[in-house]
Amino acid sequence: MPSIVPVNLITGFLGAGKTTLLRHVLEHGLAGRRVAVIVNEIGEIGIDGRLIEGLDNVDQMVELNSGCICCSPGLQFGLAVQEILDTVKPELLVIETTGTAQVGPLTAEVESLGLRIDAVSCVVDAEHIAYHLAQSVAAREQVCHADFLVLNKCDLVAASSLAKVCRRLTRLNGRAVQHRTEYGRVDYDLLFATAGRTYRERAQGGATRVDHLAADGIESFIFESDHPFRDLDQLQRLLGGLPRDIYRVKGLVMVGEGPQRYLANVTCGRAQFDIAPAALSQLGRTSLVVIGRGAVTEHRPVIERLFAGATLAAAPERPGLRSLGRLFPRGRA
Repeated sequence: MPSIVPVNLITGFLGAGKTTLLRHVLEHGLAGRRVAVIVNEIGEIGIDGRLIEGLDNVDQMVELNSGCICCSPGLQFGLAVQEILDTVKPELLVIETTGTAQVGPLTAEVESLGLRIDAVSCVVDAEHIAYHLAQSVAAREQVCHADFLVLNKCDLVAASSLAKVCRRLTRLNGRAVQHRTEYGRVDYDLLFATAGRTYRERAQGGATRVDHLAADGIESFIFESDHPFRDLDQLQRLLGGLPRDIYRVKGLVMVGEGPQRYLANVTCGRAQFDIAPAALSQLGRTSLVVIGRGAVTEHRPVIERLFAGATLAAAPERPGLRSLGRLFPRGRA
């Protein structure tokens, strides 16, 4: 079912380090997943595609070098996507754009094919981003459409200059989560669509991993319930109003007296739902992975109370959506 295949866009201006980031993720973070990659390059010789093609964790790599797919997606892009869905049946489709791509038109094209954008990650050259923003409309558009801003090459920038860059990016896109890195070494569990499955496996196995996520205070927990949520619109508002520190919520939700089952994905406040396939619908309960800074130590009790209060089993006196601002003073509500 194509509509449930998550699509991650990796964008960023020329030379920012998109392919370096993608190689790092594929080499270290997505083992055991069926991953397909589309690399879009303008030139006739696809250097970036060749760097990706030989990696063990890539089930299929398709290179499009007939121009920028955001400008003229056309038949080639649609055929490439369909070939991947038919032959690989991937758990994740990653699209690396050209350095001059505009994200808005490409996002619309992906969704016109019946797919859903899971997240947009924009790689930023921390040393040269000010110049890129001044010279290129595309560079600004890439930043403005991002869910995650990966500030790469931070080792080349003084701390004071880096702080100035971060403030400017925040003014352009205050919704995006910023990550500082060198050589494209990113928190792949957070950026990519397999995060939910990864965290569930760790939770079930009881394993504790001390790594960059722990150092950043990023935690996760699983909310489960046998009671459906009352209303999809209400649930969407609830998920969209969670604290800014909650970066991702992913999983299966039951909604209504039917109940209908959906795959839910919340990325930095943007909530999307897909009708769940039959195999997942048979699981019979809501199961949501909540990921973010201080998710367990700061936010878990209130989030669980709000989720439980939005189900059909809750009493009418449940906490309303209007209380989000009071409960989460630093959140989006």
